[in-house]
Amino acid sequence: MASDNIYVGLTLSCYSISGSITGMIMGIISDMTGRVKFLIIICSVFEVAGNILYCIGKDIRRVLLGRLIAGVGMGAVPSILADIAHRTTENDRTKAISIILGCRQLGLLIGP
Repeated sequence: MASDNIYVGLTLSCYSISGSITGMIMGIISDMTGRVKFLIIICSVFEVAGNILYCIGKDIRRVLLGRLIAGVGMGAVPSILADIAHRTTENDRTKAISIILGCRQLGLLIGP
């Protein structure tokens, strides 16, 4: 029973840990290149591939690997928020970020 709890914790944590690490890396890359749309596409591919692997994983290693790969896709979020902040006026910024984050949370609620 205790090992099951550890695996649940690892499965939930893998996504956030890999997303935090890649978020910093993607932020640096987007600042250097200015190509946020390309990073969004790349991160989306990682997120989809990771979620597919997570869903079809038959053992804990594949499930954990799927969550790690999907977490790489989460690395685009800081770059997206920074791009929104650059593209909106100060009066519209809060509304735009709220809409984007609300849509993301809705997707997480509906999705895997």
